[in-house]
Amino acid sequence: MVIVVVIYLDLLILSTILVNYLFIKTIAIIFKEKLSFLRVVIALLLSCLMLCLYLLPYKIYFVIRYFMGIIIGIVAFKKTDVKSKIIKIVIFYLLNMAFIGTLVVFRVKNIIPLLLTVFFVIILYIIENYKLIFNKNSNYNCLVRIKNLKLKGLIDTGNLATYEKIPIVFIKQKFFSKDFSYFQSSLIKGIFGEKIMPLYQGPSLSFNNKNYTVYYIFIDEIDYDIILNNLMKEDN
Repeated sequence: MVIVVVIYLDLLILSTILVNYLFIKTIAIIFKEKLSFLRVVIALLLSCLMLCLYLLPYKIYFVIRYFMGIIIGIVAFKKTDVKSKIIKIVIFYLLNMAFIGTLVVFRVKNIIPLLLTVFFVIILYIIENYKLIFNKNSNYNCLVRIKNLKLKGLIDTGNLATYEKIPIVFIKQKFFSKDFSYFQSSLIKGIFGEKIMPLYQGPSLSFNNKNYTVYYIFIDEIDYDIILNNLMKEDN
């Protein structure tokens, strides 16, 4: 009997981790957000701690679980505007409720949900890998210079963002310095959807022996040092 309980707990914890990771990863793909490994690990640990709530009376469990879900959503995803954060938390809740509701309606009490979750996680990784291969074929890597900075850049075919016909580039926050000055905030339709973002003016950037005047947006959710505008590709 003891062995059966241990195996059940192992499966419960494993399924909790996989299911919540699947939901977090799905939301990240929808919002084109790069996940932080540490944030995801902490969020998954919190989701496992939530299993202890089942020992509490239902009303207390429901209230605490509600706030724990909000905390998991806050922890899992990086700092963004409040609107996006709320939407992500709501989607996370809806996915959880839909999953639990499916188990209740169909009275699933075996290992099938765990196997299905593993299957969908594998599918997500296949999609992610395919996307990376596609990006390598459709985008263009380059070396970018901004004054004394040498940056690993990428011309993204999906970045068509401009302000008053001047290209907008996305650069990692760590490269911010006194050489850049705040210009204004504006509604930008860029690689992370349409949102109000602060624009910065700064030194011209150069690559392939050409200089460009651009507006800068500082953001950490990118894989390269700087994401250039597709208009720059057309000039080369």
